[in-house]
Amino acid sequence: MKPLIVFISLFISVYCNAQSLKITIYNKTGYDVDSVYIASTYVGSIKKGDSTIVLNCKKLTLQDGVPFGFFEGGTIKNKVHKPYPQNVGWCGTGVHSETTGEYKFYIAYGEDKEGYSLWWDWHK
Repeated sequence: MKPLIVFISLFISVYCNAQSLKITIYNKTGYDVDSVYIASTYVGSIKKGDSTIVLNCKKLTLQDGVPFGFFEGGTIKNKVHKPYPQNVGWCGTGVHSETTGEYKFYIAYGEDKEGYSLWWDWHK
């Protein structure tokens, strides 16, 4: 009887507390980035050169290995980024959703005369 109780306790503990989706985000912009979201999940601030692990995201939609859609949130020096032009007109090819697995991305930075843009890239 005792081994059965131990097995049931272990099973419930692992099953109820296991995270099925783990996302690690690296900040490679050279700036502190505030108000970061991924897959509509609020992450918060990530200091330049730091990373954070997101465990409370339920679903991640990807296109060709990176999060699908515009970079959500993200402010540098109290200025909100403008959407990066390469994201405009996505056709939806290669889009799928994941609810399990481990994914690593970094925040990329670009600047032009109209302001700056943030976007996701796949961390290898």
